[in-house]
Amino acid sequence: MKKHLYLSIIVFVLLSLAGWTGYARGQRTVGRQTWEYRVDLIPSTDFGSPREIAASNAESAERLINRRATEGWELAAVGGANFYFRRAKL
Repeated sequence: MKKHLYLSIIVFVLLSLAGWTGYARGQRTVGRQTWEYRVDLIPSTDFGSPREIAASNAESAERLINRRATEGWELAAVGGANFYFRRAKL
């Protein structure tokens, strides 16, 4: 009988803690994150053999992405012929 009582108390305490934690999370007021966006054309070349063009395009795209990353931009999406970047507004 004592085991059931102790088990019930432990379960009650754990459920209370879980509920209180969820309630406390809901009480926090966190400001919304705002973003600024940038769209860049994917750099491409059209000279050379298909293999050379692919390698050149990959290198150009990598340079652009790395340059934007040093400026604080994050690559958010790629669509069509565009890179879409975002960064948090301060």
